[in-house]
Amino acid sequence: MSLWELPPAAFLFAAAVLFAGGLVKGILGIALPLVGIPLLTFIMPVQSAIAVMAAPVLLGNLQQLHQAQGRRAIFKRLWPLLAALVTGIVIGVHLLAGSDAEVVLLLLAVAIVVFVAINFLAPRLAMPPRLERPLGVLAGGLGGLLGGMTSIYGPPIILYVLAMRPPRETFIAYMAVILLTGTIPLYTTLALYGILGWEEGLFSLLLVAPVLLGMAVGRRVRGLIPEERFRLVIMLMLLVVSANLVRKALFPD
Repeated sequence: MSLWELPPAAFLFAAAVLFAGGLVKGILGIALPLVGIPLLTFIMPVQSAIAVMAAPVLLGNLQQLHQAQGRRAIFKRLWPLLAALVTGIVIGVHLLAGSDAEVVLLLLAVAIVVFVAINFLAPRLAMPPRLERPLGVLAGGLGGLLGGMTSIYGPPIILYVLAMRPPRETFIAYMAVILLTGTIPLYTTLALYGILGWEEGLFSLLLVAPVLLGMAVGRRVRGLIPEERFRLVIMLMLLVVSANLVRKALFPD
């Protein structure tokens, strides 16, 4: 079924989902696809849900990067992770083109649960400086591989950045650089493989406004959340998303 044949209620649902995703991204600096894609699969196939996130994710990440401070220093520090991320994304999209969507969603859900468990079991998790570069390559490659298959490449990278123990605003700046670096090759490769076409692209443009509105509201709320609660919200959010992915994988529509 064409996306344009969806009933009006489905369009309203998609707008509400993207507003919620923008709200979470405005507060945490992450998680727009984490919130959006699993919920959009209630009204469309998973590959379509991945594709229609293109414009909201790209513009949301551009806006977040524009507000980030010290972008040049961040790129210089994280370039091994960023290079591995791009490589992993290209490989992941190739796998997505021939993969069973339910299997991909289940594997991603398991990965999210593992990363959240590690965080809760090691609340004082910190990364020795000598391991920063090799672990960055590992996190970037794994995140890119998962992102290419699902467009959700945050969990391993979030864990890596949290292990750097940055303050909240620094965390958001790091994620802005990482997310935008991944977004461009992700959706370019999806277009080359025919997963992101004109229909998905036009539908995607309709979802930009609710995302930007949600982000604006989220940024106003962000300053009201204490540092430790901010970190806890990230982990709890990932658990909720992983539960929905398991549901979708085990009980497909």
